[in-house]
Amino acid sequence: VVMVGSIIFALNHLRAVKKIFNDFNVKVIFSKMSFFDRTPVGRIINRYSEDIFKIDNELLFNLEIFSNNTLILVTTFIGMVIMIPWFVPGLTLSLIHISEPTRLLSISYAVFCLKKK
Repeated sequence: VVMVGSIIFALNHLRAVKKIFNDFNVKVIFSKMSFFDRTPVGRIINRYSEDIFKIDNELLFNLEIFSNNTLILVTTFIGMVIMIPWFVPGLTLSLIHISEPTRLLSISYAVFCLKKK
């Protein structure tokens, strides 16, 4: 379970960093010349490296938490289905039970709003 989570995590992180990095490069390269005239090269490089550092560290941390929590949720659900087979019909019935009054409430509210005063 841990190895699968680590592989999924690494692939998602790599894909996200590549996309952000490519988008960032396109934005900088296709900027107007007035931006490069007004902004010193050192400031551009400093900001560029700072943003890449934040992407690598903060995105890595957030993706790790997200992938771990998702994996825990999926494995818990699978374990509950295996250990308690009647869990699935019970969950389905409870979701229907929760959604039906909400639907009826929204319909009655819409009818109430359409009545002329």
